[in-house]
Amino acid sequence: MESGWQFYQALLNYDGFVLHASAVAMDGNAYLFSGPCGRGKSTHTRLWQSAFGEAASVFNDDKPALRRLKSGWYAYGTPWCGKDGINKNEKWPLAGICFLKKAERNRIRRLTPEEALPLLLGQTLHRLSPENMSLLLTHVDRLLREVPVYELENTPTESAARLSYETMRPDKPQTGESHEAE
Repeated sequence: MESGWQFYQALLNYDGFVLHASAVAMDGNAYLFSGPCGRGKSTHTRLWQSAFGEAASVFNDDKPALRRLKSGWYAYGTPWCGKDGINKNEKWPLAGICFLKKAERNRIRRLTPEEALPLLLGQTLHRLSPENMSLLLTHVDRLLREVPVYELENTPTESAARLSYETMRPDKPQTGESHEAE
């Protein structure tokens, strides 16, 4: 725990922070699924593996690092990986972040930065010194301007995984509309 805390505070000085999420890589990009404990983050990334086979690879299952480099935002595997122990020393361009919400049907929508801000802050460490809090807020503000953030109302099915991928993939034209699985 202490090593994770020290890493997190140091990462703030290098244009990054840690997010409580499960991270999957596919087609050369990272997709992060976040939310409070029990929302189905690990279940959802396992559904990606089930739906897409070896093309989808979970590289961190609890606390990936996010960092802004000159070419954009990247997600990194870290040793802090939760109960399943899934962690790979990998770095992927960040295609999007999705907050999960259990529901009776599968529906995804892009969030505004104002909607996404409290969700993001709720899934990162924020009991920080004023200096580090200022760094975190600067990084989160930039991320919200540069990376799409979604909310997925979902059932634990492969169709939810397909819907999230089809909506979040970077080559998909981004609209403010909601999408539902058929």
